[in-house]
Amino acid sequence: MKKDFHITVNEQFEFDFNEDDLGVLDILPLKNNHLHVLHQNVSKVFSIVKSDFQSKYYEINIGSVYYHITLEDTLAIHIKKLGFSLKKEVFSKELKAPMPGIILDITVKEGTLIKKGDPMVILEAMKMENTLNAPADGIIKSIYFSKGESVEKGTILIDME
Repeated sequence: MKKDFHITVNEQFEFDFNEDDLGVLDILPLKNNHLHVLHQNVSKVFSIVKSDFQSKYYEINIGSVYYHITLEDTLAIHIKKLGFSLKKEVFSKELKAPMPGIILDITVKEGTLIKKGDPMVILEAMKMENTLNAPADGIIKSIYFSKGESVEKGTILIDME
């Protein structure tokens, strides 16, 4: 079964596409969160300014224009059609790696007071930088990894109290 996607840009424009549509894009990852995209003989360089893998929110820059993007996959689309929501309150006091990757930066230290949504770790996965945010308010109890280390999906990166 092919994956379907629904994208919302700037909370105003909506697009539906599937894996085949992605196949016609010629995308080349560049350095520092940049992508070169060639589509219908038009070349563009995208800059990924912000990315939150958990909430599927991205901010990209093309030239001098910024776009705020939310992405829904097949499961989210079906659940929404049924009248339910995937959004839920997260009460976890652990920050886990949502995918395998390399830790590029840790923006907090043990003992730091943080609020839900504060950036904590920048994880590189699939040549993209993903900012992992605090799942809840708390104080950093333990940090289990250092900058440059590889982690597996589901690994606890940080404990909070």
